[in-house]
Amino acid sequence: ANDEGVCIFTGRWDGEARTVARGDGGFGYDPHVWLDARTRTVAELSPADKGARSHRGAAIERLLEALPTLLGAAG
Repeated sequence: ANDEGVCIFTGRWDGEARTVARGDGGFGYDPHVWLDARTRTVAELSPADKGARSHRGAAIERLLEALPTLLGAAG
């Protein structure tokens, strides 16, 4: 935590935004985000594969790992 008690947990998912869209899954910009050396888009991933790669999920995992320490420090 910083001096104000704020913690930031991040996750990262590398890809390339392109104007060429491909795939029907997902929403928003998913068809435009190319992964795996530009072989497929986020919209082409299965829900399970998308969840396993999730940058949000990675951030939550980091939070859960730190939570016992953070709660101990607050007590």
